Amino acid sequence: SIKVRHGGDDSIFSQTVTLANRTGKLESILLVTHRDADEVENHDDSETDTDEQEYESNNVLAKLQYQLNKSHRIGLTIEDFKSKNRTDIPSKLSSSSYSDYYYGDDVTDRQRVSIFHQWQADNAVFDQLNWSIDYQASNSDQETHTIYTNTRSPVPAPLARIKDYTQEEKLTRFAAQFDKTLDNHRITYGLEYQDTELTNEQFTLYPTDSSSNTYNRAIPIVEGKAYGLYVQDQISFLDDSLLVTPGVRYDKFKTKTELDDNYTPPAGAANSLTDHNSDKATFRLGAVYKITDTTSTFAQYSQGFKAPDLLDMYYASERNYGPGNHTLSAPNPELDPETSNSYEIGLRVKGGIGNLEVAAFYNDYDDFIESVSISSTYDGTTYDGVTQSRNIDSATIKGVEARGAAWLDQAIGAPAGTSLQASIAYAKGENNEDDTSLDSIAPIKAVIGISYDSPSEVWGTTLNWTLVKSKAKNDLTDEDTFATPGYGL
Repeated sequence: SIKVRHGGDDSIFSQTVTLANRTGKLESILLVTHRDADEVENHDDSETDTDEQEYESNNVLAKLQYQLNKSHRIGLTIEDFKSKNRTDIPSKLSSSSYSDYYYGDDVTDRQRVSIFHQWQADNAVFDQLNWSIDYQASNSDQETHTIYTNTRSPVPAPLARIKDYTQEEKLTRFAAQFDKTLDNHRITYGLEYQDTELTNEQFTLYPTDSSSNTYNRAIPIVEGKAYGLYVQDQISFLDDSLLVTPGVRYDKFKTKTELDDNYTPPAGAANSLTDHNSDKATFRLGAVYKITDTTSTFAQYSQGFKAPDLLDMYYASERNYGPGNHTLSAPNPELDPETSNSYEIGLRVKGGIGNLEVAAFYNDYDDFIESVSISSTYDGTTYDGVTQSRNIDSATIKGVEARGAAWLDQAIGAPAGTSLQASIAYAKGENNEDDTSLDSIAPIKAVIGISYDSPSEVWGTTLNWTLVKSKAKNDLTDEDTFATPGYGL
């Protein structure tokens, strides 16, 4: 198959070629995608200088699966992705610090290898086993090339400067899941292990003055390990009219940092480099009850556990571009894991002219993790702005979601194959410590679509209308924060 896409906002042009084959017990598929794009166009009446960007990416994905025999199936997945991004930023040249040129060269690449094995065993311990091993290495390199003048220097002079930021992440994951059916019980249990290594480097290079070159890290060398064990049982009652699913899971997360001479954190963050250990057992109970052949109701209670992100705990960056522009992104290895109690209830209806699902949820969080602006004085040093990921002792997120579809040919006699789809989602988040809103909660969103699929199944078309409400000022912690306007697409 061949797929071609064009978008006018950034002049993107992409092509995907897919080749698939089945020969006996061997199945294979190859996907190759190439993309070219430019910068997103400014609004017609924008007075901003025209900053230009050229983007190119290539992705190759290959999969092989082989049915060894009736009981065993194995598979291999290999993926390679690479993107290049060149950005010219003449709007920066109006600054007294820059002249002649200011541009960026960014390269991102990612490689992934995965193998899996399915075993239909039908023994006393499990009916089926699925296990997999995944390895992924990703690297991001961002270069900024400028002619730079330090206006605070006693003798300001323009210098060629290259700021080179690289970040590398290696991830290894193993997972195994076992399934067993016993009478009216469908039991699922398994384990997961993940190892993540994160490193970064920051070079500041002066081609004409190498003595001024600097090299450091924004984070120490960090390794994170995550372990998970789980078991759940789907139990059917009343001739399968009632399904009850209890489950329990145990998670453990720990990090280890390695310091070297190249890691020089900002002065206010120098003592924030402790290792992290956290674990928790969580419980889940869900139920689905079929009221009639077309109507069912569902409810769920679940406990959640989320370990803090490595960058939230260890990333530190100080920017000092003169008075009024001295900022700090501070690390926080003291972050506690985020825990939650979640409740959901809903109704599903399927009929001859359409379907409808409505659900309401209420999530109660302890130690909710959110990036916030904190006091401008951090550990005795005064900045113009400091951001840091912090724990909010107590927070709640609640909301309602609804989605449905109507078969217009059955409902109102429209041409066969005509349907209407709609969905709407509303959420409200609150910091219970000070009765303020959570900035990260999106405003109400609705999607309305009408589709036509020809009875011959040769062609079809869909038109979707997306509506997003504006972010209200009273839904922001600070009313001076920019509130995104509403929009339609």
